Amino acid sequence: MSIDFSVPREYIAWEGEGDPGPCPKCGAPLKQEYAMYMVLTRHGNEMADSFMTTSDEGWFCTQCPVLLLNPQAISEGLPFGFRKWDVGDEFAIVGIVDLDAIPPKKQDLPLGAPNNPVPLVEFCNVKGPRPAQSSESTPRRSHRRPRSKPRRR
Repeated sequence: MSIDFSVPREYIAWEGEGDPGPCPKCGAPLKQEYAMYMVLTRHGNEMADSFMTTSDEGWFCTQCPVLLLNPQAISEGLPFGFRKWDVGDEFAIVGIVDLDAIPPKKQDLPLGAPNNPVPLVEFCNVKGPRPAQSSESTPRRSHRRPRSKPRRR
């Protein structure tokens, strides 16, 4: 069974390691899946850069729209040491980037460009400012390269 990334989900921060067990909302099994996430950073009240990062740390409910995700694992994928990027002191994971929603004729264009917006599926329970969609504020990809399939524990 493949996870449908186009479905808006409730994000639950989960600090554990390994299999988290059943869904905390409905009790159904969870499935670990590799996905791309949108992360916003800030310095106090000032927005900093937004980033897209990939991870296989997400556990998706097979029956309801719930995602358990370890924010610490996501923070490790942020380019905190890159000088030209303004990575804030705080961050928020705001949604999943649905790469399947990109039309084939636009897959070679940069995500976030005016004619190729980021296909962000926002989490239902995360509120706050969103990344701008102009070419001047194109979300940056993290330095972590996608793997062909998720690592299983």
